Amino acid sequence: GVILLLDFVADRLLGPRLISGGEVQLAMAIALSVVGILVWILHWKLVRISLASYQYESRTNSRKTYIYLVMGISAVFGAAGLVSMLRWAIGGAGFDGTHIASPVVWGAIWVSHWRIDLSDGGPRDSNMFVRRIYTYFTSFYGLILLSVGLGVFLAQLLNGIYNAIFHTDLLSSGSDFIFNSTNGSAASVVIVGGVYWIWHWHRMSKGDMESLLRQIYLYMFAILCSAIVTVGSISGFIFGVLKWFTVDSSAASHFGFLPSLIAVMITGGSVWIYHFAVVRQETPLVAGGLLGSRRVYRYLLASLGLLTLSFGLVTLISIFLDILFRGTSPVIAGADGSWTPIIAAVTLLATGTPLWAMHWFGAQGNVKKIGIEERNAASRRIFIFGIFGIAVLISLINLSWFLFIVLQDLLTGSLSFETIHDAKWNIGMLLMAGMISIYYWLVLKEDRQLIEHSNGAHVSHIPLRVAITVVASEPSGPFVQALRDRLGIDIKQWKYIGGKDGAPDVNDENIDEVEASLASIGDGSALVIIDGKDIKVIQYM
Repeated sequence: GVILLLDFVADRLLGPRLISGGEVQLAMAIALSVVGILVWILHWKLVRISLASYQYESRTNSRKTYIYLVMGISAVFGAAGLVSMLRWAIGGAGFDGTHIASPVVWGAIWVSHWRIDLSDGGPRDSNMFVRRIYTYFTSFYGLILLSVGLGVFLAQLLNGIYNAIFHTDLLSSGSDFIFNSTNGSAASVVIVGGVYWIWHWHRMSKGDMESLLRQIYLYMFAILCSAIVTVGSISGFIFGVLKWFTVDSSAASHFGFLPSLIAVMITGGSVWIYHFAVVRQETPLVAGGLLGSRRVYRYLLASLGLLTLSFGLVTLISIFLDILFRGTSPVIAGADGSWTPIIAAVTLLATGTPLWAMHWFGAQGNVKKIGIEERNAASRRIFIFGIFGIAVLISLINLSWFLFIVLQDLLTGSLSFETIHDAKWNIGMLLMAGMISIYYWLVLKEDRQLIEHSNGAHVSHIPLRVAITVVASEPSGPFVQALRDRLGIDIKQWKYIGGKDGAPDVNDENIDEVEASLASIGDGSALVIIDGKDIKVIQYM
């Protein structure tokens, strides 16, 4: 309601002169504003009464959820309003009253609730989950705006340079590819996205390294999404280069796509590199250390490489079946002779195979170095079980559909080589998923056999619900590793700074003593403090 009201006023003061009109908008604005403001004032007074009556009302989960939910909604709609206002101010877009009304109203709501949160004293530990959701959601939202704006601006710049070099029929001036409305819009998006991301990522999330949501933001959103964009742009580049050999056109005309693709590659790659550097900087300071961080990173990129490789295999198998049962050249070259299907398959294989092989076999190398702990790692088990389960599911679905096609043609008397052609994609999916499921079944079987063999040699009596954290200095690393191997479970490790010199001897007697102390703990968490040669086990809740 207030936005409509300000829009009406701004249009009358700064917009084009109108003979009549706007009465419907004004009536709606007044109606919504009156009802909304009265309801809000009534309930806000009730909230203030509750604050005065109950000491801890200001830090309840419901209040914090309300504050951060309103701030999140205001941030999303406020960003759209700010972009439109900057487009009008920078890019020369036509004036509309909402260019002023929207950012003013949503900005006022965000600032007022931010000040309310500050006056409450900030969230407690029990409220941090809501704050983190808001912080990392808005950080990612700002990062998307910043990346898209930079990508569009860079694409415009590179396309202008490319056209200036390779095209001689330009009618526009040389500066048109810099000073234009598209770049004005891109600059608006960059400014808004940059402010959002810097404020929420560098200020609000500062020092929050132990947060699970921070790790989800870093790995599942920032790193994985930027990796997908970068790998996709590299695939597009390879596809374009290969296709050039099959088309009859000049290089300058054919590679017109290259500037935009390079802009996407640079933008996605920069986001990927920056956030991976953040991971490398932060993970030695948190529980689990750098090893756990690299493990998650490797399995994420191995998943991306395997997905790309799988699409390439399916495409290649379907082409092979076409050649085998039809023998027609358009199967490879395509109806227009562009060889698009085979080029697409080669591109996907050329991109996905090295990405998967590098990270998967790197993880396998870690298994040989570290042993049972690596095989027992949660990220490895999630990756293997996830890939195996998805592959089996795909195999069953496509096997069912293939049998349906065969039986249908058999019962109708139309079974022929054409049946294989009709089911080529199902056969390709079935063979691809079958190979992957068999391979990862063998990997899973090997892991389980070695883990069972390790457990058979020594059975730990520590309850599974006990969480173990070790505080130790660097010289105690061999002892901590021996303890991990003995227990066969993941152990968080914090670095002990300023302890005694030396480290405990790595022998069965010391490890047995620690294990016995841990086994006596029925529930809760255990802290193993290694100070020089002294070892102390403390239970805490």
